[in-house]
Amino acid sequence: MIVICITQKIIDLALSINPQSEGCDIVDLVYVLYMASKKTDYKKNEIVLLLEDLTNIIFQHFIPEQGHFPIF
Repeated sequence: MIVICITQKIIDLALSINPQSEGCDIVDLVYVLYMASKKTDYKKNEIVLLLEDLTNIIFQHFIPEQGHFPIF
């Protein structure tokens, strides 16, 4: 099916990206991988591992005293 083929290419591209550790790069990457992984199990383990790493990076920016992430 064409949709799955395109989805696999999107996943391959997203997994090849080394996002900046701040700003919207990480959020955009998480969204793309999340939406693509809902359509297929292609490279599911790699996606899960990357999302776990990205979650740790994202929460390094959380400001507990203010209850939010910084807005740039």
